[in-house]
Amino acid sequence: MLCPYCRQDAPLIYRGVTAYCTACGRQRPVFSGTSVNLAGKPAHVGGVVVRAFGYVGLTIGVGFSLFIALIVALVGSGTAALTAGGVLLALTLLFSLPMLFGGKKLEASGDNERDQQRVQAVFALAANRGGVLRARDAAQALDLTVEAADAFLTDLAKKRYDDMNVDVSEQGEVVYTFPRLLTVAPSQWSSIMEPRTSERARIPTAPAVKPASTPPPIIDADFEEIDEPASPARRRA
Repeated sequence: MLCPYCRQDAPLIYRGVTAYCTACGRQRPVFSGTSVNLAGKPAHVGGVVVRAFGYVGLTIGVGFSLFIALIVALVGSGTAALTAGGVLLALTLLFSLPMLFGGKKLEASGDNERDQQRVQAVFALAANRGGVLRARDAAQALDLTVEAADAFLTDLAKKRYDDMNVDVSEQGEVVYTFPRLLTVAPSQWSSIMEPRTSERARIPTAPAVKPASTPPPIIDADFEEIDEPASPARRRA
């Protein structure tokens, strides 16, 4: 589902119970798309549980096989003990090994689903950032550490070398560029990677209005002599 703000097909990232777009970081409705940090989680957890049961069954089965073999060896022959222990051990392996391998495969499928969502989020984020990413951008979007995000981007660049390049900015910072999404020149990488300010609309403040100065009074030159008091010399005359 496209994000209504950035128009990118970006998965969600849940922080608590709130969902955010991995491309633009804006809040989106819960369950309005797939999630990065929830993708593959059921399969991964199920795989861990199945493997745990497999290990428990293998441990109990091997111990029980040895115990029965020892009992049979005490009351019977060694051949009977080996036969009894071997049969029980085979049944144990027949029960435990499929659970171990199946659980591992289930974990791997969960990890693959999670990585697919991360790849989709990375490309959507790159499209929203002009085709240039750095490790901390991906770390914030994917809720990873900077080191984990850098390792993920490096591995992705090796696999998708036609779609990603590893470059160095003018400031010496490692950046990941996406040629098909690149819309900025290398000289503009530093500006495109600056942390974004709040997208909340800013209301411009009106310039202060200076009070109008009072215009000087207009004095008619014709009446100036009439209004001026007569000098003492004139009064004596």
